[in-house]
This record gives sequence, structure tokens and C-alpha cells, in this order.
Amino acid sequence: MINNPKISNTCLRVFEVIKLLIQKPYSIEELSNILSEKEDNRNVYTQETIIKYITTLRVMGLKVAKEKRKFVLKKFPLDLNLNEKELKTLEKIENYIINEKQQSCCTEFKKLISTLEKCFDNETIDRFNTNFSFLSVEKNVNNMNDIPLINKFEKICNDQQKLKIDYVDINTKNTDTYYLEPKCVKIIHRQGFLQAYDSDTNELKLFLLRNIRKVVQRPQRTRFMWYSNEVIYRLDSEFAKIYKLKTEEKLLSKESDGSIVIQNCEDDKESFLKRLLKYTTHCEIIRPEKYRKKMLSLIENTIDIYKEDVNEALKL
Repeated sequence: MINNPKISNTCLRVFEVIKLLIQKPYSIEELSNILSEKEDNRNVYTQETIIKYITTLRVMGLKVAKEKRKFVLKKFPLDLNLNEKELKTLEKIENYIINEKQQSCCTEFKKLISTLEKCFDNETIDRFNTNFSFLSVEKNVNNMNDIPLINKFEKICNDQQKLKIDYVDINTKNTDTYYLEPKCVKIIHRQGFLQAYDSDTNELKLFLLRNIRKVVQRPQRTRFMWYSNEVIYRLDSEFAKIYKLKTEEKLLSKESDGSIVIQNCEDDKESFLKRLLKYTTHCEIIRPEKYRKKMLSLIENTIDIYKEDVNEALKL
């Protein structure tokens, strides 16, 4: 049976269909024409024959769907497992492309991510959808109404002009005016954000696109001299023994007393400071001074909350 040329040729054609669908979607007519041309039109492949090949692929476990009269290979015959560090590397590449305004590279990167997604195993898909929603994949946006906003603000970033925006704060619901230098659009937890430098505070901030009420492009050009986003902090010897550096962190030095000095460059400084707050007396921010003051403010606010609880208890 193995030597039967008819069976061998059929197998080859099935694999040929896989190869074609990996490249792009095809209709029955297109698949029939391509297969016929490869054999110099010696055979004419009917609709029933092509459907048999597609059915064979499905029996093999491949996810083949029909969209707009074309067959689409939803999952490639390959299981690719990427860990968080590897996915983070892809995210950094994307951020670099966006920041450098490399439009042609951005298009190619979208194609790459789209191809890789079809190879992800279930574990990687869960990890990708939870923490690494790349801009290149529109379906990762929770609210489809965000897509026009994303496109709008991507264009604004490409214009390289300073902005004045009215923004509704996520927590307080107050509307404030900000003067910004836009950097890029990011998707975090499936929501669109504008990443920009606040000219008043010299800080890199994130603004939820749906909360931006008014945008005015100012005549001044962005400077592309981005402010330093680093925070240097120290962990004592006790905590240094068990601490694992985060993705955006770098060990600067190990001190003679066993403590360590770390550089942090992550964008979300609010979450970063709250994380340091959990380290209590094991941690100290060294510089810049503005973040020392912010940490002090966080500590004082926390103490005030407990003071209120104590006062209420005493009244009882």
C-alpha cells in the first residue's frame, strides 16, 4: 500500500494544501487551479476533491475555518511555547518600532505576530492574551470602539506635535488639563492608552484613550529628548537575599553591608511605588528626589488611613 503512487500523490496534495493555507486564505477555486497548475493541468480537481482535502486536515486536528468563501488556517501544525521573558522581548521590539516611527517595519511586525499567534500552544495563548496584548492584533482590544481612537492617536503621535488635552482621571473622575509630548499608543490589559510625557511634571504617563475629552495639537514640535524614567532604590541585606529583579530592572551594585542598589525603568511608576510600599522598611528610594517625596506621601496617606480607623475605634 505504501508503494501505491495514487495514495502517495494524494498525501502530497494534502500537504501542499497545508503549505498554501499557511501563506494565506484560499477559495476552493483557487486551490483547485493551483494544484492543477502544479501538475501541468493533467488533473482537474473538483470542489468535492478539495473539500475532502480540507476534511482530511480537520481530521488531522488542524483548525480550518471558512471566512468570506475562503478557507483560513486558524492554527498551524506546530505548537510554539513562549515564556513571559520571550513574549516581553517581542513587546520591546514592537515598542522600539513604534517609537522610531518605522512604519514599514511595523507592518512586517504585524504579519510576524499574526503568524506566530497561529503557532502558539494553549499555555502561550493564555499568557499572551492576559499580559501581552500587542497593538498589531486588533482582536486584543476589549472594546471595538477603541480601535478608531487607537488609529487617531497613532496618527497624532506620528505628527510629532505637542498636545493639550482635557482628561478625566480614572480614580477621581475629575477633569484636568495636561500639556504633553506624545510618545506612542499602547494596549494594556486590552485597553488603549496614550503614553506621553507630562511637560509640567517631567514624567512619562499613561492616559486611557476613552477618558481623553479634548485634544488640541499645539504648533510646537516634540523634542524627542525624552526625560529619564529611572528610579534608583536600595534593598537591605535581608530582602536582597530573596529579591528577584523585575523585567525593567538592573542591578547597579552590591554594597559591603549586603544591601543592593537597583535601577528601575518601568513606565507605570504608580504601580512601581505601590510595590515598593509593600517592602516596608526593607526599601529606600535613593533618587530622583520627586519619587522620594511621592513615596513619603504614599506612606503618610497610608498612616492617615490607619489613624482614622484608630480614632473610630476609640470613639466606640
